[in-house]
Amino acid sequence: MKKKTLWIAAAGVLALGLLGAGLVAADAAGGHLGNHEGHFGRIGQMIREHIAELDLSASQKDQIRTIASEERPGLRESGEAVFTARRDLRAAIHADAFDEGAVRAASQKVAAAEEEFSVKRARMASRIRAVLDPEQRKKADAMRERFEGHLDRFREEMPSHVDELFRTL
Repeated sequence: MKKKTLWIAAAGVLALGLLGAGLVAADAAGGHLGNHEGHFGRIGQMIREHIAELDLSASQKDQIRTIASEERPGLRESGEAVFTARRDLRAAIHADAFDEGAVRAASQKVAAAEEEFSVKRARMASRIRAVLDPEQRKKADAMRERFEGHLDRFREEMPSHVDELFRTL
């Protein structure tokens, strides 16, 4: 059961990290998050519930829809670059023979891809944040802090889960 929880948590963190602001904006803009089976459907539902807490006006939704449509292509491209760079890094890590140079080079590509993706996410988040009124910003900040708390707990619990996994091999 703990293994399943660990994998679900890891999948959730990965999904949110890769999709981040793009998913939030897509859903706020009338996207179709949560209409799929599995973890992404649950994540979409959670995001939709958080967006509902913001009580966006029709005008705000329209503005966010516009922002999302303008930013989404770059986010998708950058997100794909991160995914590809991470896949290449995993291949270097798990190669038959250890090659430190290959691992370092692949790690640098991940860093560069993450940097570009982060800048695009930040740009989009900033544009969306400008649409929110002060009370909605406070609510969004509180939601982000709760999410950060979940990530902190995940990070704190991860070593014991990994230790347990290796003990049970």
